Amino acid sequence: MVLVNTAITLQDLPIQPEGKTGWPWTEETEVLPDKMPDGSDWPRISIVTPNYNYGHFIEETIRSVLLQGYPNLEYIVIDGGSTDNSIEIIKKYEKWLFYWISEKDSGQSNAINKGIRKSSGVIFNWINSDDILNLGALYNVASIWKERNPDILVGSSRIITQEKYIDWIPKETISVLELALSFQGKVGMSQPSTFLNLDLVKCIGGLCENFHYIIDYSLYINLLLSNNTSISRLTTINTYLSTVKLHEEAKTVSSWIQFEKETIQMLSSVITKFPENDRKGIKQYIYQLSVQVAVRETTLNLRFLGLVFLLSLLLKKPSFIFSRFYLGALKNKLVEVTGREH
Repeated sequence: MVLVNTAITLQDLPIQPEGKTGWPWTEETEVLPDKMPDGSDWPRISIVTPNYNYGHFIEETIRSVLLQGYPNLEYIVIDGGSTDNSIEIIKKYEKWLFYWISEKDSGQSNAINKGIRKSSGVIFNWINSDDILNLGALYNVASIWKERNPDILVGSSRIITQEKYIDWIPKETISVLELALSFQGKVGMSQPSTFLNLDLVKCIGGLCENFHYIIDYSLYINLLLSNNTSISRLTTINTYLSTVKLHEEAKTVSSWIQFEKETIQMLSSVITKFPENDRKGIKQYIYQLSVQVAVRETTLNLRFLGLVFLLSLLLKKPSFIFSRFYLGALKNKLVEVTGREH
């Protein structure tokens, strides 16, 4: 276990694997002074990394957190009983970790909640074991936190796919209604670049362990709906705090329909917490997602049964005939049933 007030340098850590260069392999954030410019202590930042069989990614993640040069870091790794080389890598860095454990869990949200219970910082975030913090991220977070005292701080992210880089920049203001109606980040918040008031996270009970796909989306909405925060305590900055990798193993790529189902469940459970004027829009959005889920599921059904179900949806909501989403699915199913090529 490392003391939380000890900044870590490249010289402290194991040498990088052969062929690895740049951040966070051969580059580091400049070590920050022991005190902030006004003489106060740097706010303690608690970072949790949940991991399960991501040994091919996790070392880069760990180094990106440890090499922030930050003098008040509390870094926790919660492994779900990996069977690959994850444990070997974690042990390689264990003396610089505040806490780590490897044991079976019930999913990512359960693992993160374990980390939350071990955390004692002012500022909190989790960094998945296939994402990284950017160089100097924690300095930027702490400086803005000191200046603006937010409950939620949202920064920019760079998203890496197999084909290109995508820059994700938050809006200047984000309301809870906008967030609720912006499934999967069209307006909202990039999780590894979103830092939270740890006391507030603990106050609402941490992450909902019933969800496995929308854990960040659900948490942010519940934070914004709580009586202890308000939109005025949410700050956005156009500073790139993290880099996100989208790959075939990532949940955001492989399980879209599960995201939609959990979104329907979550919004249905919290709709009464929204102002009355917002509830009509939430109800319409829930219905829209419900139809999309039904359409997606019917496209997986065999030929004729899928077509029958699509047509039954139209009877329930005739106006959906004007939806491109519905028409596209109907056309594809007709092609499938008639045996013609797409």
